[in-house]
Amino acid sequence: IPFAEMTSANALIGNTKDDNSKFCFAKPGELYLVYLPNGGGTELNLTGVEGTFELKWFNPREGGALRPASPANLSGGAVTTLAAPDQEDWLAVIKKP
Repeated sequence: IPFAEMTSANALIGNTKDDNSKFCFAKPGELYLVYLPNGGGTELNLTGVEGTFELKWFNPREGGALRPASPANLSGGAVTTLAAPDQEDWLAVIKKP
């Protein structure tokens, strides 16, 4: 993960107040990390980018490998909905293949 090349992008997930409800860290057009501290869902605005992205979930409570998501692929050029596996904290990893 190229952290040095990424910036806060909370507005892409509707967190314009930059509160602690949810977070997005991005290298626009390539990689998006969306942290949902209470699980649930959020929209991710990919209208400004093109291409297909892979979605996987990371469980920060257990660690380990990324988990496959359904749907596994997201399309740029649209707003898409992310839904965490449960109401615990999860990190969505959205990246170009």
